[in-house]
Amino acid sequence: MRTSRVYDLRSVATTKELRDSLVQALMSLTSEQWEETDKGGDLAMLDNGVLIAVTNLATHEEISKLVDFYRHHLARHAQ
Repeated sequence: MRTSRVYDLRSVATTKELRDSLVQALMSLTSEQWEETDKGGDLAMLDNGVLIAVTNLATHEEISKLVDFYRHHLARHAQ
């Protein structure tokens, strides 16, 4: 069963380059076959850094772990 979740990456996805890099990393590091779109498809990163993912529970768990890693890692490098 696929569900939608919103991930707040505004604190780390502060530039277009970072947003694009995060989307590409999530697409390659999770087990889902993604369709990237800015129209609310399977995986969409909005210009404000909010990520919308439509996938199964297992992949949402993968995304959550990666999002936590990126928040921690990028926050350390911003200091």
